[in-house]
Amino acid sequence: MVFVALGVLMTAACAATPKDISVSSSSDIGLVVIEVEPTEDLRAHAQYNLGVMAFDPATGKITANFFGGWAGIDPQSAAVSERSYLVGQAKPGVYAIADLRISQWGVCYNNGTVRFDVRPGEVVFVGRYNPNTSLTELQEATRDGRVPRQAMQNQFFYLFDTPRPDLTPPDRVEGWRDNVRAYLSANFPNVSAPITQAVHTPAVFGTGRSLDGTIKLCGGYYAKGRDQAEPAAASATSTPD
Repeated sequence: MVFVALGVLMTAACAATPKDISVSSSSDIGLVVIEVEPTEDLRAHAQYNLGVMAFDPATGKITANFFGGWAGIDPQSAAVSERSYLVGQAKPGVYAIADLRISQWGVCYNNGTVRFDVRPGEVVFVGRYNPNTSLTELQEATRDGRVPRQAMQNQFFYLFDTPRPDLTPPDRVEGWRDNVRAYLSANFPNVSAPITQAVHTPAVFGTGRSLDGTIKLCGGYYAKGRDQAEPAAASATSTPD
């Protein structure tokens, strides 16, 4: 499988430049921050997208589609030698980490992921994400034929029902608050909102199809609700910075 450079799949997912992002305690939007582990295979000359999508806990349905419902996170280089951050603006609501995508291939977390709340006027730190688990699984799947090695234009191929994303919750990331504060101060001069930690709740969601109904997607325009019960989880609290 040849990983090519990835443009944003959904125009609604395009993130603004750091200097254009302004979030204060009085803002009507929130800011999502995810720490990202360095990738292990630095030979990969590609980018991946981490899909953080609006989610309805009552139905288990991903409600994001071409017209909106995405946290505005830019693609991340798949050849990063040091820890970095994904940052994106999001409207208030419940979001789930839905998938990882490289070009026209992806890993879908429909059978086990986490959901969390985004509140207006707050920076929410979601945790530390390790992309290597899913990147390796996707590469192995192209080698053993679970997904095609080649794709035509407008074709998308996913690995469905994969293990939940490799995500370390905030309370297990040492020094996360000071590190996030320092990163935002250095790179996002117009962000002054208080920093909070996300409360993870296990979640599953139904898959969907493309706008024309012909391609099975992770979410998608014609998304359906989950076909199994959402896992139970203990609640936790978060204290703003």
